[in-house]
Amino acid sequence: MARHEYWMRYRPPGYATVPQGFTAFLPADTEHQFGGVVYDRPLGREDIERFELIPADPRHPINLKADFERFHSEFMDAMAANGETYRVGSDYLVSPSTVPGVSWQLTHFTAGVPTGHEDFDNFDELARRVWGLQWQRNRNALQCQPPDQDDTLTPSIGGP
Repeated sequence: MARHEYWMRYRPPGYATVPQGFTAFLPADTEHQFGGVVYDRPLGREDIERFELIPADPRHPINLKADFERFHSEFMDAMAANGETYRVGSDYLVSPSTVPGVSWQLTHFTAGVPTGHEDFDNFDELARRVWGLQWQRNRNALQCQPPDQDDTLTPSIGGP
């Protein structure tokens, strides 16, 4: 039997504060002060939003959307504040483009040597691509940071 867990956002679980059909309660912990509930079926977006639940699975579409929105905002702030190049893991570099009509380039590196690039004029498309690369690598939330001043090959967005 499948197990679908949901954390309570603003209040403890009860018969009037969650959709009908839950099979168990989840105890509160340091990250989820109100605990949660378990279902043997996935809940729809409407129930999750109406009862203000948080899916426990980090790969749930609602959590992925929230992670991307958080990443998009951090990435935009980082690019606007610095306007320099940014490492994405150890294999990619985002930089302003020198090509007319192209705003950004995402360059792929293999063993430290550039092996190709993608052009982006739309920041949202660039952010989706970078987030997707990082999500594939890390499978968790991302944080943007400017590169080290003295080493442009130091990873600055996401993991090593």
